Amino acid sequence: MGMDMYVKNIVDFPLVKQELITQIGIWVDGKAFWLKSVNEKILIEQGISLQIKKDHFHSKIYYYGIYLTNHMSKDRDVQILFMHQHKEATKDHFSFISPSENVIYHLANNKVYLVNGEIGGRVEGQRTVQPYWNFYNDLCWRNLDKGILQYRPMVKGAAVSLMSIGAKIPPKKTIKGSSWVIMDERKLELERLNKLFIKKTD
Repeated sequence: MGMDMYVKNIVDFPLVKQELITQIGIWVDGKAFWLKSVNEKILIEQGISLQIKKDHFHSKIYYYGIYLTNHMSKDRDVQILFMHQHKEATKDHFSFISPSENVIYHLANNKVYLVNGEIGGRVEGQRTVQPYWNFYNDLCWRNLDKGILQYRPMVKGAAVSLMSIGAKIPPKKTIKGSSWVIMDERKLELERLNKLFIKKTD
């Protein structure tokens, strides 16, 4: 069963405006690279390419398929990066990490957004929430050379959430990952749908 049919069988929501921006990137060799307005990035020096395929499913779920290819003849250790922020942030917005669920929530305009991701079925990784200016001035990193994020559990107002999940790509191989944003007024429903996505990637 295709992913689109799988999600449609989970939930049937009306189409909603995407209010949370998703940006995907990669950390490799002590540097972070982001896909801004394109769906593919080739890092020639690093021998890595990253491709993103976005699906909307006509619901309150945005899903991103992620494909990482190692073009070199040796293993490559990388981290896939997931960034989320509101298009129009206000001082009343609140973003935080839920350690028990290992996810990030964004609260805005009486709506709750759950964001999560995986690479090769792995969801464990680093998570942080930072003020806008920290992200855009590279202050979100505790140690960029080692790929270690500066941990902060919550931010009120204009915030950026970040996830980083590590992976090893074998020579001349492609590994797959994914990221999703789910919006609902009910936290229990968000938890249920998130668990279904994780189960699907196992």
